Amino acid sequence: LSFTIFKLLGNGSIAVLHRPIDLYVVSSSGNIYVADSTNQRVLRWLPGGDPATGGGLVASNTLGTPYGIVVTADEQTLYVADTSKLNIK
Repeated sequence: LSFTIFKLLGNGSIAVLHRPIDLYVVSSSGNIYVADSTNQRVLRWLPGGDPATGGGLVASNTLGTPYGIVVTADEQTLYVADTSKLNIK
């Protein structure tokens, strides 16, 4: 069984991923969080989200190179390992 959640290239800047390095799926909601390392951001896709328009921007303004992500079950806290800034946010 295989299927496409999102594409690496799409229409619109938010849908274009450049080096997606990690993803985290919240089982209770089905939301998918993606660490898009070269674009220095974390994105969220909702269940049934349109791959052409991508997901919602979760974090970007202070990230260097997001490498690993974990989201709490209630989705109130996002932890990001940032390898270029050598910290966890």
